[in-house]
Amino acid sequence: MRNNKGIRVLVICVYLALVMTGCMGEKHTDKKATLTVLTEQAFESTVQMRASAMEDENENLDIQVEVLPLDMTIRENEIQKLQIEIMAGKGPDLYVLTAPMEMSTVEPDLFDNPYQIIQSGAFAPLDSYMDEDSYWKEGSYKKEFLEVGKHGGKQYLLPLTCSYYVLAGIQDIDILEGKSLGEWLEYAKLSENLPLRQCIIEGLSQFGGRWFQPAVDYETGQVRFDKEKWKQFGETYFVALKKFRQQEQYTEEPTY
Repeated sequence: MRNNKGIRVLVICVYLALVMTGCMGEKHTDKKATLTVLTEQAFESTVQMRASAMEDENENLDIQVEVLPLDMTIRENEIQKLQIEIMAGKGPDLYVLTAPMEMSTVEPDLFDNPYQIIQSGAFAPLDSYMDEDSYWKEGSYKKEFLEVGKHGGKQYLLPLTCSYYVLAGIQDIDILEGKSLGEWLEYAKLSENLPLRQCIIEGLSQFGGRWFQPAVDYETGQVRFDKEKWKQFGETYFVALKKFRQQEQYTEEPTY
């Protein structure tokens, strides 16, 4: 929402029905209030549907939905314009955006580093809106997810969705033992199950970006990355990968 200093609310990876019910800062008045929401085309129908429902509930509310274009050139120009407006205290009131997907080529994002924008004071915290919405007190959401959206003890981002990898397979197969990448790697190296060994040793290279997590505590500004620890793991992994590719026969249809 916008306050009289031009502060904006930023919401990343959200389900709009949850967000906007908790972000109603305007009360019923004689003057019609306008709320501008910026979103992606993938969310447009959901945002429009929720916006229409909210307008029906409040005749003094007018919600304008703006959508970032997919065309690369037009999108880049629009993002540059928006970034200038935001730092000048202008731009939309609410942002319903997606976070970049890992290991994929995506369109340029409006906020490459939302934490820098938050630290600049360009966005308003969401705590007061969340306090008015019983969902955040009684809902069954995973409260740990909210931690990544906090800064200085206040909530600026609402990451309401996430994606993560799982290791799945057919019934009665070996269950991977261990709780860390190093333990998984050692188990795979010793396992006589070729599909499992292939899955782990080859698969870890695809998830390389996650080897360093959590590398930073954004709330405290502390770097958690242990260079020596991950150097040792990396060397062990690449030796195992080279040996596996030289000695093993790949399975055509891995069971994992």
